[in-house]
Amino acid sequence: SRQLLKPDDQLELTEAELGEEITKVLTPTNTNVVLNFVVYSFKEGAFVKIPPAGSTGKITFMNPPISAS
Repeated sequence: SRQLLKPDDQLELTEAELGEEITKVLTPTNTNVVLNFVVYSFKEGAFVKIPPAGSTGKITFMNPPISAS
């Protein structure tokens, strides 16, 4: 005998709104990576920015459609 509880201010959506696909993009950032690290280059005679270590930090997730055969 469980009863569904919902807030008084919850939106009532139509079937079209419920069926609408919404795409969200998550962008992870590592706060431990130093993005503005510079060293002095004697060859160039100036400070040179060093790129952050590791991969590019981009991850792509794919959800291909499944065909019913």
